[in-house]
Amino acid sequence: MRKVIFILGMHRSGTSALAGALRCLGLYLGDDFIEPIAGVNEKGFWEHKKLVDINERLLARVNKTWYSVVGLLEVDWTSSLFDDIKKESLDFVKEVFGEEEVFALKDPRLCLLLPFWLDVMSELDISPAAIIINRSPVEVARSLNRRDGIPQSLSEALWIIYSSSMLISTKNMPVAFIDFDDLLLAPVRSFLSLQSVLGVRLNIDGTGWRDYLDANLRHHKNTEDKVVFPFGGELYSHLSNYSMKSDVNKSFLLDDLYRGVNIEHILDGQAELFLRYNREVIANQELSARLSSAEEKYSYLLSMLRQQKLLLDKIEGLE
Repeated sequence: MRKVIFILGMHRSGTSALAGALRCLGLYLGDDFIEPIAGVNEKGFWEHKKLVDINERLLARVNKTWYSVVGLLEVDWTSSLFDDIKKESLDFVKEVFGEEEVFALKDPRLCLLLPFWLDVMSELDISPAAIIINRSPVEVARSLNRRDGIPQSLSEALWIIYSSSMLISTKNMPVAFIDFDDLLLAPVRSFLSLQSVLGVRLNIDGTGWRDYLDANLRHHKNTEDKVVFPFGGELYSHLSNYSMKSDVNKSFLLDDLYRGVNIEHILDGQAELFLRYNREVIANQELSARLSSAEEKYSYLLSMLRQQKLLLDKIEGLE
C-alpha cells in the first residue's frame, strides 16, 4: 500500500530543515516549491506551491488564517463545504505524486488541516503516517516575532493550537516524535528512529542532508525566558520526552494531559490580540500594494522620460 508522510510542526519549529534533509535522504516531496527567503529560510521551505495554495484557500473558506487562534479546533474539515477544493486536491496528489510508493507533504498549516488531507488520502487508498517535530514554544515565539512581529503570547497560543490539533488528528496512525534539539545534535539517531517508527527506508549514508542540519545555523535558543501559558510548557516537556521513542503513549497525551483542559479558556484574551495583529497585517499589505503601484508608475514615467530624451537627442542631431 502506498504511504504518505506528513511532516508536522508549528511554524518556525524546524520543519523546513527536516524536510530539506529528508529530501536528500530520498523522500519525495514534489518539485515545485515556494521560493527561499533570505534571512528567513535561505535553504528553502520545501513546501509545494500548490499545497500551500490549497491550504490557504481552505482556511479562507472559513474566514481563518494560519495565525488564527479562535475557532479552528471546531471546524469540520471533512464537510461538504470543501468538496470543490477536495476534488482539486485529489487531482493535485495524482498529478504531482503519481505512483510514488512513499512521498511526503510539508506545510505547517497541515497541523490544522490534517483531517481534510486524511480524507483525501483515504479516497486514494494511501496510508498515512506522520513526523511531529517539537520545538520550545518560547523559541518559536522569538523566531515568529523576528519574522512577523507577532507578540510572544499570541505565538505561544498558536503553538498550543497547532500542537493540540496535530496530536488529535494523528491519534490513529504511526507517528515519529522528534525534538528539534535532537534533530540538530543527533541527526543520524533521529533518522534511524524515523525509519523504525514509520517503516520507511532512508539513504542515511549520503552527506547532502548535513547542509540542512547545521547546529550553527540555529537562532533564538531559549536560555532564560519563561512560557506565558504553563500548559504549553507542560505539553512541550512531554513531547520532548517522547523524542526518538517508538513506544509513545498517545492516549496519555490526549486523555490524561488534556483532561479538564479548556483550550479556549487557556487562550482567553488572545482573540483581541489576534484581531489587532490581523488589522496590522492587512494595513501593511495595503501599504505594500500602494508602494508597489507607485513604484510601477515611477518606472513607467522614468521610461517615458528616457524615450523622450532619446527622441530629443535624435532631433538635435538632425539640426
